[in-house]
Amino acid sequence: MFKPLFKAKKAKAVSPRDPIQEAHHTLARRDRWLHASALTAMFLTTLAYAAMAIPFVEHQRLAAWQVRPEQGVTALLGLLLLFLAANSWQRGFILRERKQLMSAAEAAAGANAALDVPAGAETDPLTGLWTRKAAEDRVGRDLARAKRLGTPLSMLLVTLDDLPQISRRGGASAGNQVVQEFALQLKKATRGTDMPVRLAADEFAVILPECPTGSVQRVLGRLSPVVVKCSGEELTASYSTASIDYQPGEMPAQLFQRGEQMLRLYRTAGAEPGGSR
Repeated sequence: MFKPLFKAKKAKAVSPRDPIQEAHHTLARRDRWLHASALTAMFLTTLAYAAMAIPFVEHQRLAAWQVRPEQGVTALLGLLLLFLAANSWQRGFILRERKQLMSAAEAAAGANAALDVPAGAETDPLTGLWTRKAAEDRVGRDLARAKRLGTPLSMLLVTLDDLPQISRRGGASAGNQVVQEFALQLKKATRGTDMPVRLAADEFAVILPECPTGSVQRVLGRLSPVVVKCSGEELTASYSTASIDYQPGEMPAQLFQRGEQMLRLYRTAGAEPGGSR
């Protein structure tokens, strides 16, 4: 039996690279090329100027082109200016591309965050919102990003003031209906990167990355008191709100604890600054 001269080799699986990462590598290579070309141009310009400054060259014409040294210097400076203009345009192009890549990366991160739906023990079974424990585990990444980039992060806290009374009058089913309806409002009022959380039976929170407390009112503007019908009677559940900003160095558990303390303070006072609904 003859042995085969060549043995088929198994093809190695090559994992596709992230397009955004690949574009970053391309821009980095172009940036390195610009640095190298700028250094080369400066070196050649210095060398040519030094050669023209030699007395022998200074008092003679270049036989091949009949060019005087001062004309050569002028032409050299013109070429240098053209190179600097082209180099500046390339750098501006790279900066614009990097900004677009950063926007694309943030959009991709937001999409991934939106797809990162809690499941199992991480989900409140009645509302489908994050549980507090799962939110504390996940919000650490948002806090680290806010600290690293210096971007704001706020927490909106909401408590359903009338839920105990509705549950007593209409039963547990009426209370559950109010909670589910309000949770649906929270989901519709928030962005894909936000994190709505059910803290307790009648308490909710929303983690809002890159959102100062002054912009929380936009979320509140999309919420309204929940009205449910029970045995032919309309029951309305109003709510009180509070909002806080992330303090640098704060841990997730500390952020939630401070938010709950602020919410209870407003609840005891009867309303959030600006009123409850």
